[in-house]
Parts: sequence; structure tokens; C-alpha cells
Amino acid sequence: MDRLSNLPHDIMVHILSLVDIKSAARSSLVSKRWRYVWTHLVNLVFEAPESYDFSPRQLIKGLDDTQVEKFCTMVNKVMTANCATFLNSFRICFPLKKPTSNGIDNRLNFLYHLRNSNLGDINKWIEFALTKRVRNFELNLSDFQGNIVVNSYTIRKDFFLVRPVYNDHLYTLQSLHLEGLNMDGPVLENVLAYCLNLECLTARSLRYHSSPSRSSFDYTQNQHRHLVVSSLKLKYLEICHCFDIKSLKISAPKLTSFTYFANYGSIEVEYTNVPSLVNVTFGDHYCFHILHNLHLLSSFSHQLEKLAIHWNQVNRVAYGLNVILRNNLLDLKSFIEKCPMLHTFKLELWPLSKQAVPMSGQRDVTINYEMHKHNQLKVLEIVGFDGSASLAEFVFCVTQNAPMLKKIICDYRCPRSKGNAHKWYDLQYIDRKGFVRRQAKLLAKQIRGGVDVVIL
Repeated sequence: MDRLSNLPHDIMVHILSLVDIKSAARSSLVSKRWRYVWTHLVNLVFEAPESYDFSPRQLIKGLDDTQVEKFCTMVNKVMTANCATFLNSFRICFPLKKPTSNGIDNRLNFLYHLRNSNLGDINKWIEFALTKRVRNFELNLSDFQGNIVVNSYTIRKDFFLVRPVYNDHLYTLQSLHLEGLNMDGPVLENVLAYCLNLECLTARSLRYHSSPSRSSFDYTQNQHRHLVVSSLKLKYLEICHCFDIKSLKISAPKLTSFTYFANYGSIEVEYTNVPSLVNVTFGDHYCFHILHNLHLLSSFSHQLEKLAIHWNQVNRVAYGLNVILRNNLLDLKSFIEKCPMLHTFKLELWPLSKQAVPMSGQRDVTINYEMHKHNQLKVLEIVGFDGSASLAEFVFCVTQNAPMLKKIICDYRCPRSKGNAHKWYDLQYIDRKGFVRRQAKLLAKQIRGGVDVVIL
């Protein structure tokens, strides 16, 4: 212990940065030398503990007031004690909301209201982070599935202008993550306009502030907005389930990665200037929209290196779209054919039911596996592998027409929806693990030599 106490102050701070904030604070009891070291931490992460119950039953019930107040008290105490001159990261990831009296609305989405007593706390957290010239800032008040937020915290369109004479943080903010919030205006556009060094922007489960007289989320009455993303330095952009946004226009010459999830209505995305875009992830309804309108990718498909498709068949049914039949997963080959420079294709499958037709021990010779030869594809990853015949046919089609393919990854676990981790999905499908692994091994035996099949 004496040797550790003799280390330089910066190294001691770095050691404490490797543990959670509670453990770091306990180090003050070790000795006088360690008493205030934790107050100089520059990475402050506040999130739900691993022991939290992630089940839907708990989400409906809501968090206990004691849990919420305990969390807020901890954050406030750490803020008061912190002596760092700047912050590298400040993350709030905790659902400070409770269900409405109805619990669930008519679209089977959980509705939550923010506790009034926490509004002042959130304002203090934002001001603290920005005055500390934070580089990476996350404010995430969504539940553990990223569900609809009603009467959540409303973030002002000028929230980043903390004080008229003190706005150095406008030049230090590099990454911003907003989730589970309401917006009172063009929050995202203003952030991009004022924070000139912003490189990463993540927006999940956001909606524009509506009249407080409406007690439930109303899809028909909310005003749709047109979002314009224009930035010279933005490299990473993620927009997932942001309600009210009807169209999106992107002009970002340095943008390399883009993630977009939209699960309702007609979506228009215009890619006006994305010469550096090489990594794309599409999810939910937008996948189906793109599949039938591949020309929308023409401005950047020739340069894509990584493409991930989150194919949610549950949403496909919910929104009145045709269910995928046994061999219709072969249609997904169009995504690969459209991107000649693609070297990694990731398919995330959300299970529709447990009634999928399992693959057999031999290929079906009657199926047409024709596809344009793809000479760049090297990795095929499947998350939510269910051992179905339709999925096996898709894999056979790709392996037959991608001579440079080196690896296939089969992961039985259910894909994560955009939002906090919700472990209960893995528990729900754990009983199928043995069957799926046997199916994956059966698939591996039928794939041509030279392809490494990794089963997770």
C-alpha cells in the first residue's frame, strides 16, 4: 500500500478511473494520501447497477422512489466533491421515470412520466458537465428498452449556452449522446451549428415537446419535423426511433459511420454529401423501405465497406407489412449486390416466433442461389441465428457467390434494440441455445472449405 501511495498523483487518478465511481469514492478511506484522489476523476459514469431487474414486469412497475433518490443523491455528491479542471466524459444512464396511470398505451408501448423533483437535478447535471468543458457527454433517461417517453425531461434548444460569458465548452465538446428526452425545438441542429468540433452525435428515442394537456403519445397530432444534419467535422451519426422526424438530410464530408433506425411511417433520407461514408447500419422499417428502393443508396453504396441490417420481423407484422416467407431471406442478397466494395455484412434477426422451419441435413437443390459475384466480401455475421431453413439458404447463397469469404459468425443471442441493455431477452431464448448450436454445426458441415464458421 505504501508503494501505491508514493505514486505520482496522475497515476493514482488513472488507477481509480479503472473502477466504478462508488469503488473510487471508497478509496478515500484507505489513507490520507488517497483521501481526495477520487475527486480529481475526469471520467464520471453514473448508470444502473448490474443487479437491476431488466424484465418487462419491472418496467411496467417502474423504479422505486428510494432507488431514484439514492441515485440522484449520489450524482449530486460526486459533482460537489469533484475538483477536476475539465471532464473527459460525463454519463447519466438511468431511467428517472415512472409509468403513467394507464401503464401501457394502445400501441403496446410503455409510457413514462418524469418525477418533478428530478427536473432541478438534471438541470444541475447539464450545467456542471458543460462548465467543466466536457468532451464526451451522455444524458440517457430512457428505460431499458428505449421505449416511448412521455413528459420526460425537455431539453432546451439552447441548453449548451450555459452562461453568456462562459462558453468554452462549445469548442471542447466532441461527442454528444441524448436519449429518452423531449426537445423544445431544433436541439440537434443548434448543437451542430454551435459545437464546431463535434465528431459524434447519437440521438435515440427523442421527440419534440408537445402540449402537456395530452396525457398519452399521439402519433396523429404530433407535428413532423425535417432534420438537417450539416457539419464539417462530424464522423459518427446515430439516429434511432426519434419520433416526429419525417425527413432527414445529411451533408457531412467527414462522416464515416451512420446508424438509422425508424419504425413507423414514411421516411425520407437524403444523402447530399457523404464522400467518406463506409460503415452503415439500418434498422426496423427503414430496412424494408431501402430494400424496395435500393436507388436511395446510390450516392454512397459504391464505397461502403461495412453494412449491418437489423431485420425486425416483429415490427414488419405490426406495421402491416408482409411477413417473410420461408425462402424470402434470399431477397437480402440485394443489399450485398448493391455494395461492390463491401467486406463485412452483418444481419441481425429479431425472431418472429419459434415456428421457423429448421434446416435439414442437405441443401435444397431446387432453390436458385444465383447472385452477382462479389469479390470483396470477407465476413458474414448473423446475430439472432435461429437455425431456420430460410437463413441457411441465405448463407448458402452468399458462400456460393462470394469467393473471398473467410469467416461466418453465428450468434444465437437476440439482437439488442437501441437503448440500454436488457438482459432478459437472452434469458428468454436461453432454452433454445442447444438446438441452435446443433443447427449451426450442421450448417458449418455444408459450407465449402476455406470458410471459418465461428459459433457463439
